[in-house]
Amino acid sequence: MEWAWLLFTALSDVDFEDGHLKFPVKPSTRPFTQVIPLAVEESVGEVSSKVGSKVATCNVLTLRGGATPAVDFCGIAGPARQDWILETSHQSGIHIFGLQGSRLKKLVRHGDSRYVLIKSPANMQGHFGAMIGLSKTLPRGETNGQSFFFTEGSCKISTAQPRLLIVRIRTTALKCVLIVAHAPHSGATLAEIEEYWAGATNSIGKTYRMWPKILLTDANYRIGGHPEERVGSWQSEGMHEKSQPFVDFLAIHDIFLPSTFERCHAGERGTWLHAW
Repeated sequence: MEWAWLLFTALSDVDFEDGHLKFPVKPSTRPFTQVIPLAVEESVGEVSSKVGSKVATCNVLTLRGGATPAVDFCGIAGPARQDWILETSHQSGIHIFGLQGSRLKKLVRHGDSRYVLIKSPANMQGHFGAMIGLSKTLPRGETNGQSFFFTEGSCKISTAQPRLLIVRIRTTALKCVLIVAHAPHSGATLAEIEEYWAGATNSIGKTYRMWPKILLTDANYRIGGHPEERVGSWQSEGMHEKSQPFVDFLAIHDIFLPSTFERCHAGERGTWLHAW
């Protein structure tokens, strides 16, 4: 015959009777105040922060040298063109900018006194490429009266592709995800456009899905034909089937497009048409 034996170590206020453990109805011990203090001895003062950023985005077409005879003649090709954009942004008080269409295949680490620069390369054919700039000298906010600025350590690259640059920002009183996107134009198939925006979502990652996001994009779509809380109808030229993946991306990440609402937009809208 086999027997199973239970080893029981006597515990305070716990009994073993008729093959069962009997525990007390309520705890028999009380915590010491030295272990769990009843009051916080030192109070932490309130921290007041204000954050404000002026943001810009554009497709610069190219920052490489030898673009066109006209551009070369004006002296705004290559490094000169880049410096012109940086100085213009600085004088305009831009804290954050996103550029599409840099066409820079080789990424040279370029230090600048005005901006922290983050780049993604063009493809093998020399198309696309992106850049993000974060101002080093323009205060983007203050904490208890002390101004704070972007630094080299403020950002971490999540994705750097020819048509997509994603950077995570974590600084004093601010954390967000910056997305610079150069989306496929309407000549691409619906499947290609859906794949692009699905890839952008995957590149953000689940860990940062709930972070605030700033989208700086050349979207290449007409929107506003079906207005809702994120996309308005101001000066809309309608909407196409191929615009839907972009609108879905906005909904997934709760991104608001201020320029599509009359209360936020100043000036005339315009859609660029190719000479073809």
